[in-house]
Amino acid sequence: LEALFSTARELVRLQDVSDVLRRLVDRAHALMGTDVTYLSEVDNPRGDLRVRYSAGTVTPEFRDLLVPAGFGLASLVASTREPVWVRQYARMADAPHDPAIDVAVDREGLVSFLGVPLAVGDEVLGALFACNRFAHDFTPDQVLLLSAFADHAAAVLHSARVLAESAAARAHAETAYRELE
Repeated sequence: LEALFSTARELVRLQDVSDVLRRLVDRAHALMGTDVTYLSEVDNPRGDLRVRYSAGTVTPEFRDLLVPAGFGLASLVASTREPVWVRQYARMADAPHDPAIDVAVDREGLVSFLGVPLAVGDEVLGALFACNRFAHDFTPDQVLLLSAFADHAAAVLHSARVLAESAAARAHAETAYRELE
């Protein structure tokens, strides 16, 4: 609870989005007790997801992994907007595997995955994952805890977007005003 309250306090202060998200991933990693925790953000209009922040990773290719829309566990999380977990990723048959993703997962040594969506309204902004290097059945408490962190991450990403859009609109209005003068 203290970690969630601390993250909520940082949301209110929202100065550096990257720093807040990095801390959020670190806190989730510590509390989940999993080998790896990472946050993927929607990278483009197609819905591809790119790993932005991670804790516990050992391979550089996993830290910047791009998961194409429609592939892997990430696509299930994004399309269903529900938490999804697999005991053994290599045996997952619910979504198509991408060879590049499978290689990165194998090099990182990851076996079990829990993914929860980062969603605001009807929009999926990304997903938060907790993974182990061994077969593991995630508990309802683990799903709830990771989901709480995902909700905070979604709030951070949404707030950052709103602030950026507001700043762009203000700059556009100022430019238009100067032209009118």
